[in-house]
Amino acid sequence: MLHINETRLSGNIDDGFVNINGYDIFRADRNREGGGVALYVKTAINAYSRTDLIPDGLEAICLEIRKNRSKPFFVITWYRPPNSLVEIFDKFEILIRNLEAEDKEYQIVGI
Repeated sequence: MLHINETRLSGNIDDGFVNINGYDIFRADRNREGGGVALYVKTAINAYSRTDLIPDGLEAICLEIRKNRSKPFFVITWYRPPNSLVEIFDKFEILIRNLEAEDKEYQIVGI
């Protein structure tokens, strides 16, 4: 997996333009200058976007990874803009509570 913060991508940039062969891309674009996150996952890995767990206003991607004979787990990439207000940590705490309610292991990458 490849986690990228501050992608600077917007909706008018097609996934094919930033494609890496053998990987699926998951994006959360800010749609204005700066910010945004992307997560590349090998195509062979069963990864499902779980946007339902991410509170509004948090630049993050949450994927549920499912492997044979293993319990599903979450991989999250998160970006905190340098000028963000301290309230962003309240949203981050909501994300943590949402993940804990799923009763699955998780890994968070980002700043």
